[in-house]
Amino acid sequence: RGKDLAGRLNFETLEHNLARLGGDEFTVLLSGTKSAINIGKVAERLIEAIEVPFDFDGKEHHISASVGVAVFPGDGNNTEDLIKHADLAMYQAKKKGKGCFEFYSKEISNIVLERSHLEQRMRVALEEGNFKLFYQPIINSKTQEIASLEALIRWEDAELGDVSPGHFIPVAEEVGLINAIGSWVLQEVCQQLRAWQDSGAMGLKVAVNVSGKQLEKSDFSDQVLNNLKKHNVPPDSLYLELTESAVIHGEEGVLATLRNLQKIGVKIALDDFGTGYSSMKYLKQFPITKLKIDRSFIMDISSSKQSREIVSAIIAMAKALNISITAEGVETKEQEELLEKMACEHAQGFLYSPAIRVNDFNNLILAKLQ
Repeated sequence: RGKDLAGRLNFETLEHNLARLGGDEFTVLLSGTKSAINIGKVAERLIEAIEVPFDFDGKEHHISASVGVAVFPGDGNNTEDLIKHADLAMYQAKKKGKGCFEFYSKEISNIVLERSHLEQRMRVALEEGNFKLFYQPIINSKTQEIASLEALIRWEDAELGDVSPGHFIPVAEEVGLINAIGSWVLQEVCQQLRAWQDSGAMGLKVAVNVSGKQLEKSDFSDQVLNNLKKHNVPPDSLYLELTESAVIHGEEGVLATLRNLQKIGVKIALDDFGTGYSSMKYLKQFPITKLKIDRSFIMDISSSKQSREIVSAIIAMAKALNISITAEGVETKEQEELLEKMACEHAQGFLYSPAIRVNDFNNLILAKLQ
């Protein structure tokens, strides 16, 4: 395999050395060029050569590579700095997807350092209990009463200030912290549900956002069941909200997990519906009980005929499949009235309430549900 690869690389007149650093990391040392274009071409040929299928033990196999480039002397004047900076560039190349290369820059170094600091602060937040849950109501369109709540994680850090979930959740997924964070969220929600139900809100349901990384864990359904049992919460009080991206990866394992949860009695919702290229596939394949129409369609429903037609079609399809429907991002009375005419069952958005703290919610929930 190594000889075949060397032959396909065809580095022409460039002097080069190829060495294994350890694990699945290799270093190519090039000399004889100062052209970034030539270096880029070498990186492309390297990736293309590695991606050629090869036979092993009678079976065809495929691998891919991500390449980071550091150039002497601008990116370092010693071996240690060059390798470190090439490694940082390789990390950025991996973020772009398989089969990519990236040149080192100071901007990349700053991004990686910021990410490293964010990871360190997340670990502190988990240890010290600095994450909080806020809850946003989902309204029954006919009665205008609270039908359920969505639990939303918030993080105010002593050093970083308010950190958006859209910023820290992807990093948590990359560094392996999402399972610990997700486990904490599940525990908190079940504990809070028990407290609310003990106060008389017996029909209250709460939705929890679940990452694809959590679903890939073989014991995830057991984790959900154990939390429900520990806090004596009826399984149908809990909705797990998934994005399409969460179910795309590892479909067979994810499908088995979702079916186990369905058997337990937990409800499954598909979030941000309408934005994925194959959403219809998941309605047929996965045990989905609720669709949440993405806010991008609701945002211009008043001004865009196309958005109105899309929303109307989604609602009609959901009803035909006996799937509950929720419109996300409702902010105006006009949007609410249009959705009511379309017979949309539930709505969620700033028109009704932002996500608020548990203490602020208690009186509101008890007043609505007792």
